Amino acid sequence: MSNVDKAERAKEVYETLCAALESRNWHYKREDELKLVHFSVQGDDLPMRILMVVDEERMLVRVMSGMPFTMKEEKRIEGAIMTCAATNKLANGCFDYDITKGTITFRITASYRETMIGEGLFSYLIDCTTSIVDRFNDQFFAVNEGMISLQDFLKKI
Repeated sequence: MSNVDKAERAKEVYETLCAALESRNWHYKREDELKLVHFSVQGDDLPMRILMVVDEERMLVRVMSGMPFTMKEEKRIEGAIMTCAATNKLANGCFDYDITKGTITFRITASYRETMIGEGLFSYLIDCTTSIVDRFNDQFFAVNEGMISLQDFLKKI
C-alpha cells in the first residue's frame, strides 16, 4: 500500500474513532496531526486516562491506559509479578510494565490492514479497556500501598 493510501486510510479510521466517541457524548481532546485522542473516565475507584492512537505506519489502532500512580521502588518486583499474572488472565490486551520507572500501562490493539474498523469495534476497545483497568487498578494500587499482599492479589485474581 502506498504512503498516500495509508495516510487516507488512517484519516478515515481516525474520523470513525472520533465519531464513536461523539456517539457516546464523551468529552475528549483531539490531536489531529498525530491522529490521537485522549480522555478520562471515572471508574469505581480510580480515574482512568485513556489514549487512542491511529498508527498510520503499522495500520493499527492502539488504546492505552496508564495507572495513575507508579510502583514504589521497594514494590517494583511485586509489580512485575502482578502485571504478568494479570495479563495471563486476559483474553485480549496486556499490561506493560516498566520496572525501572514503576509504571503500569494497559494496552490493546486492533489492525485495520485489509479491513475497516467500525464504531462497534471502537466501542469494544473502549469498553474492554475501561473494564480491565477498572478491575485491576485498585488491586495494583493496594499492593503498592501495602493494603494487601502480593499473595492476596494472586489468590484474588
